Amino acid sequence: MSQKVQYSSGAANDGKDACLPMLEFLVKCASSARMEGILRLEDVVLEKGNDFLSLMMMMVIDDVDPAVIKEIGENLIHADDLAGNGLLERKIILEGVLSIQAAYSPRMVEIRMLSLLGLGYVKEKGYIPAYIPDDMIYGRVAALADRETPHESDGFETAVQNLGDWHTQRFLKEISQRELAVAISGFRADTMMKIFANCSKQWATVVIEEMEYMGAIRKVDVMEARKNMMDIMKDLAEAGEITLVY
Repeated sequence: MSQKVQYSSGAANDGKDACLPMLEFLVKCASSARMEGILRLEDVVLEKGNDFLSLMMMMVIDDVDPAVIKEIGENLIHADDLAGNGLLERKIILEGVLSIQAAYSPRMVEIRMLSLLGLGYVKEKGYIPAYIPDDMIYGRVAALADRETPHESDGFETAVQNLGDWHTQRFLKEISQRELAVAISGFRADTMMKIFANCSKQWATVVIEEMEYMGAIRKVDVMEARKNMMDIMKDLAEAGEITLVY
């Protein structure tokens, strides 16, 4: 999880800074939901004693459609005629809850909420893209490869190894970072690095963080994700957009 940062506080930011405890609480909720499941949040959220947060999160736990939750949340924000800190905090809660429901990584949940406070807060937290040395990425990939137990060959890793660079880039446009993080669990470090050499370092870093947060992944989930990846590759090959060898 991201390290806690002390935000600068000035007259113009006093109101925004008052919303940071709620924002940080929701980042912790995102981490708990990813590691232990969404049900883990029920007691934690109710103990917080915030009626708006409790209502929004209970609808997530009850698997209410995200569009319905968003509509109800926005209706309550408008109906209560809020302004200042109250309005901003509710917007942060709604964004955080919907992001948790969408299963975004804690990092992305935090960025989405920070965006409501302004670019300065996003930058101060360290989320503005910066130069990332190749050896830093490789070190994290090597650690993941050492941690994960290799899964039996199913053709997917071989297919990835045999894809040309342009075809790898085309394939990556069709998948999400979370899906890829699950599918490449148990890959060799050199195979992962081949993938990451064909996307931006920022995109690669998000995938790596997803894998680090998820920890050990069930074999059945890995194999299902790999099957989905292979289906996408086969569709692209049939359309003549990539050459598939496995």
